[in-house]
Amino acid sequence: MGKAAACETKLQKQEDAWLSLDTLFGHMYAFSNTMVNGKLLKKVLARTGKAIDDMMDLGVVMSLWPDVYGNGFRARHLIESHGEERIAPIVNDIEANGGQFIYSTRVTEAVMEEGRVVGLKGTCGSDIVEVRAKASLICTGGFLGSKKMQKQYFNTELFPLGNTIRDGSGIELLHKAGCVDDRPFAVLGNEFGAVAAATQGWPFTEAWTNKNEHYGYCIFGGLYTDSNGERFIDESQVARFPLAIGGEALVRQGKAYCIMDSEYYEGIKEQGIFGFLGNPSHWSAGKEADYYKTTPENAEEHLRKAIEEG
Repeated sequence: MGKAAACETKLQKQEDAWLSLDTLFGHMYAFSNTMVNGKLLKKVLARTGKAIDDMMDLGVVMSLWPDVYGNGFRARHLIESHGEERIAPIVNDIEANGGQFIYSTRVTEAVMEEGRVVGLKGTCGSDIVEVRAKASLICTGGFLGSKKMQKQYFNTELFPLGNTIRDGSGIELLHKAGCVDDRPFAVLGNEFGAVAAATQGWPFTEAWTNKNEHYGYCIFGGLYTDSNGERFIDESQVARFPLAIGGEALVRQGKAYCIMDSEYYEGIKEQGIFGFLGNPSHWSAGKEADYYKTTPENAEEHLRKAIEEG
């Protein structure tokens, strides 16, 4: 999407939407439920303003996103361009200042000396490439392309919406260099709901609604149980904090059941979840949640397919 959260930027000042470091840090740290390294988070956020300003100065076009979640501030900067057009100004500036990009090269190991990482080694065709540096950053993405690592971290296989080219090899490389995992591995369930790992094809329509109308039940704070029929969370946390609290709880369970009665199921077919629950005014998403509808004409067929897919 390209909407990076940042504070103390020129764009925020221009639009009279100034956001201080302390405000953004306080919000993010509280939202994380202390799951993140607070000192590191604040250090990163303190540099976001200059990073955004520098990118705009290079010609990367951005706009300031509205406060769509009712946070009381506007932090998200939308990068308007895509693909090569988005990255070209940054690449050109780095090269103009003596930087070098080596393409079509796969990193294979960290170069170690006296217990320290002093560079990276990789392969480019039949050639071995070694780069030494004062600092090395491994930015190879996650592990959604690895079913083995999905089970290791999530206790179950998932239907990944992210990039499945990322097979976790970068994480394994870091482990071999002596790094250890931090805590934040979670399942973000909002926007798409419970899509089974066996689902075939892309789960969204062109209008970004769910192709199967039974995906959305799990994200609105209904009754959750584990495989033994025992509740394991205050279900409202899944809707309110889908990553920091709800997502982590789901990772620990691996598999959960969302239980409803026939009155709820039939009511949703007529009104949608938002309408059936009385159009709750405290929902920051408001009517945006209304696209989770189970229509009478699709309910039976979609339910059959959802059960077949697990």
